[in-house]
Amino acid sequence: MPYVTGDLFLKKIGGIIVVVIVTYKSLTSVSLYVGVAEPWWVNSAGGGLWVPPLGVPLFYRWNVNNDQLMCLEAKYEAPYVKADDSLRLTYKMCGRENAKEMQLHAIANFLGKPDSVPDDLMFRRPIWSTWARYKADINESTVTAFASEIVDNNFGNSQLEIDDNWESCYGDAEFNTQRFPDPANMVQKLKVTLVTGCYITIAKDQVLTTR
Repeated sequence: MPYVTGDLFLKKIGGIIVVVIVTYKSLTSVSLYVGVAEPWWVNSAGGGLWVPPLGVPLFYRWNVNNDQLMCLEAKYEAPYVKADDSLRLTYKMCGRENAKEMQLHAIANFLGKPDSVPDDLMFRRPIWSTWARYKADINESTVTAFASEIVDNNFGNSQLEIDDNWESCYGDAEFNTQRFPDPANMVQKLKVTLVTGCYITIAKDQVLTTR
């Protein structure tokens, strides 16, 4: 599925294989599916269903009673916080010759695609990831030492990818200042990218709002 990241799973309903791109907000079972991407479904017959991301507090259900049905519902229930009294569910249903043509149509007409090209070094040289060695046990010192080791051993590189556990809380997109006390100084010295999890952690002091 081009231009999309997140958790994908396949489900067969009535002989048709459906590719589902899962979103946290539209889940009825957070423990099973925690990816956040686009509320977009495409099946092997070339059918597509898209819910525009316009702050809809979306829930969906799949084949709950073995009835081969999918249900979409908009409602203000956890993890959503009621923003106002308006509530509207809007969606698009499309069809093309096959799944590939449907995906290309969606990209061209409503999903969109990247408007720039990454640095070509990302394709020609290795991308180093902290996950390969440290998993989630990282901090500013380990990242800096890892970068120095790569350079000292004359390995080619395009960038250093800081993977899991750099955020204060999954979904915050803010550095954990205990692990990374001076991230601004670190990124001035190193060419890094950050793995931003396609999910969120709901902490006691957090309030989720629809956007």
